[in-house]
Formats: sequence, structure tokens, C-alpha cells
Amino acid sequence: MRQLLLILALGLALVGGSSRADSIYTLNYDSCTGGCGNGQGTSNNSFGYIDLAQVGTNQVQVTLQITDPSYIVNTGNGTNHAPFAFNTDKSITISNISDGVSNPSTYFTAGAINAGVSGLGTFNYEIACTSSCSPGASGGGEGTYLSFLVTAQSGALNLNDFIANANGFYFASDIIGPSGKTGEVASNQSPTTTGGTGGSGGSGGSGNVPEPASLTIMGAGLAALGAIRRRRVKRRS
Repeated sequence: MRQLLLILALGLALVGGSSRADSIYTLNYDSCTGGCGNGQGTSNNSFGYIDLAQVGTNQVQVTLQITDPSYIVNTGNGTNHAPFAFNTDKSITISNISDGVSNPSTYFTAGAINAGVSGLGTFNYEIACTSSCSPGASGGGEGTYLSFLVTAQSGALNLNDFIANANGFYFASDIIGPSGKTGEVASNQSPTTTGGTGGSGGSGGSGNVPEPASLTIMGAGLAALGAIRRRRVKRRS
């Protein structure tokens, strides 16, 4: 009985402590010439998502996941294109870049661009291709995944420090889309948010989200306690 109570207590502790502040942005806007998805200028696409996770008072983990069969590319050898671009209202450093195959990445590097991205306006930071990146559709793309750590050069860094540019775009990524066309896609919608701490520029928060393992532990403990209670009732009757 004591062991079951301990299991139940552990499950409750995990549920209470498993929340993490995240903002999820969808790459919904098609800026590819000819359209990577539903057509150039459309905003009802889903090319992938960006997950911002608060991991410290001055650090945010950024994850880009492009939806297969789209891939990250480097259109036109990078002229007015960026494999991934974004804005912050703080001065930052970018580190720990992983591309899902190599860590540290051999395909991507960090930089400050403060320049226009084709059809979307100016962004101040990018993840750029190294010399090993293949240009455009002919190279077949450089995977579907990027992850890196953003750290404030001074002070705190929160999720709401990732801001839209003057044209309303939060993030942009150069891809080859399902149509076979290449170009920039972007996010111009507020994020969905999960977790109970950290800032967020978005709407539609879903509150704390326990991880499945935590719920499983708690459920097993409750089920076992219920079984013990039923056995005791039968004995008394």
C-alpha cells in the first residue's frame, strides 16, 4: 500500500512539474514564385512549424520542423533567401545548431543579416547554409529539421521577444515545396501557446500540458488503489 501511494505521489509531482513554456508557430504563408503549396500569396498552408521553448531566464530553444515532402533549400545560392530567418527585440547569440543528422551542424551556420528576404521584408537573424549546402531544387534540399539555442547577450530573453517584422512575418524558411517550386514560406499568424511560465506573444493558450508518461504513472497508481479498495470492500461483505 505504501509503495502504491509513493507511485501516485510521483505521478502527481510529474504532472505538476512537466509544464514548459512553448510557443508554436505554423509556416502558413506561401511566398514562392508559382507557389510551393496552395499558390503564391496564400495563407492557409502548413509547410511546417516553429517551436519556441523557454529553457532558462535568458535562453530559448528554437526548433524548425518542415513537413515532408518539403525540404529546406538554399534558393539561388542565398541571394535574398535564407534557410531560416527571424527577428528578436534583443541582441542575441545563436549556438548549438543541429540539423537532425549532425550536431554541431555541418550544413548550417548562424548569422545576423539585417536584410530583406524575398517577398517578406527584413529580418535581423538567420540560419544560413554553409558552403556544403546544395542550391535550390537541383540539390534536393538539406533535410527538414533545425534546432538551435538563442541566448540574450544581456538580461532576460522570453518567448515574446521573438517579434514580427514590419510586414507582419515572424519567421521565414527557404524550402522546396510539395509542388516542386522553391522559395520562401513564412509565419504571419500568432502562435498557439502551451505551458505555465515564460512570456508569449500568442493567443489560444492551452495551459499546462502533462507528458504522457506522467499521466501513465498517475493512472496506474489510481487504478491500483481502486483495486485494493474493491478487495477490502469484498472482504468486509
